[in-house]
Amino acid sequence: MPFSASERHLRLQERLGKGGRRFGPALVKGYPSAWQGAVASNITSHPQAGIGAWTDLEIKRALTQGIARDGRELKTPMKDHALISAT
Repeated sequence: MPFSASERHLRLQERLGKGGRRFGPALVKGYPSAWQGAVASNITSHPQAGIGAWTDLEIKRALTQGIARDGRELKTPMKDHALISAT
């Protein structure tokens, strides 16, 4: 039996910002041996679980400077990714 629209909406809300692929030292080369890897979370437009409430400047700062919306430094590899050199 198919889900109703409200059931689909609830299921979607449960998944927002979840999941993603794990990028570990075996997959990503060039990082110190102490690096444990990172999980690339799904980016959504949801205002709480995603970047829906972020301004364009906050998104640009995250991508080019490695700084999160709240001012904290993003973790490796995002903080030193090639996008930081983009303009």
